[in-house]
Amino acid sequence: MRLSLGKLAPRKAKLKLRTYLKHPLPAPPAEANTDSLVIWDSDTFGNNTVGDCAIVGPAHETLFWERHNGNPSANITADNVLQMYADVTGYDSKDPDSDQGSVVADVVTYRRTHGLVDADGKAHTIAVGLGLSLNRDAVKQAVSLFDACGLGIQVPESLMDQTQNAQSEGTLPTWTVIPDSPVEGGHYVAALAYDEKYVYVNSWGLVCRMSWEFFDTYADEAWAYLSQEDLNGHSVSPDGFDLKQLQEDIKNL
Repeated sequence: MRLSLGKLAPRKAKLKLRTYLKHPLPAPPAEANTDSLVIWDSDTFGNNTVGDCAIVGPAHETLFWERHNGNPSANITADNVLQMYADVTGYDSKDPDSDQGSVVADVVTYRRTHGLVDADGKAHTIAVGLGLSLNRDAVKQAVSLFDACGLGIQVPESLMDQTQNAQSEGTLPTWTVIPDSPVEGGHYVAALAYDEKYVYVNSWGLVCRMSWEFFDTYADEAWAYLSQEDLNGHSVSPDGFDLKQLQEDIKNL
């Protein structure tokens, strides 16, 4: 299978999670969501030929959230994902030169204001996206509290080789650091679970094991996404999290 990328250089998040922490959160659990990794979707949503990874990730995040919480699966198709890619970036399937990828911050804004519209006409929105510090605990907190973390990474040639080799062998791709491997471009993945050794991401419709060393080396942005229920304090209300101030700040976006 061909593997496309599509994440452009990071742009600073307007709102950051740490701004709303009155004091540090408790240490994250040793692992989270690893028992839910059977709940994933194998659709590439066009990312095998088009650089729409920053839209594909949100599609997989949405599917994971709904299934993980026992809700009916959203009817998301490749056409829906490509339409959002077109809306965010101006992509035109008739013009290959228009396939230039996207800035994750732009996608985050669109998810909040418009959402990913599925084949049934339902818009899957987020209440807000918050930028995270690029450290392991921040990613673990996002996954354990909000059931997903959006990761932007730089992709070395070795990752492509590791992924394609695993596909041919019928095994889970494992991304490890191979020294001096040239970088091919940026990519967005949906981080859905983690344990001591790996953060488990959905990329190109596959569950891939990203070693924490790989994350340390190649991650260049990370995002936590809150739903309206989170903002209302119904789904998550960690001690010391200033929901009231966040609600006020969202009004000014």
